[in-house]
Amino acid sequence: MSCSCGDPYCDGYYCNNNGGGAFLIIIIALLYPYLPFMIIGYEFMDKLGNGMNFIKWLGAIAGFVLGVFLYFKWLEKIILGIFNIQSRILYWIIVYILASFMFLLIKPIYPDNQVIKIVVDLWSKFFVWALASS
Repeated sequence: MSCSCGDPYCDGYYCNNNGGGAFLIIIIALLYPYLPFMIIGYEFMDKLGNGMNFIKWLGAIAGFVLGVFLYFKWLEKIILGIFNIQSRILYWIIVYILASFMFLLIKPIYPDNQVIKIVVDLWSKFFVWALASS
């Protein structure tokens, strides 16, 4: 049974529920390389700001800016220049792999962070699945 938003017997589930999940997945995929830096900035400023939300989110934004600077200024010169990799797609694959390792490195530092727990858990399940299927 299909349900429209104007139907009085509709619970509203199908209303405005078409692309929100896809948009969130795209945002997370685009922010994935910067998330470790954002988490470090967030947690660092959480300690300095005594838990004030405004200061914590300024730390996350500063971590994002640091990640952008690192990837576009420093790491790009190393990977594209020194290793002579010409493909931008290969560069971003390497960046995503490095971000995954960064999550593993910061997990012992911030063991209570839920984002780190989710990402590391998903990657561990993926590798178990990949090794079991091969």
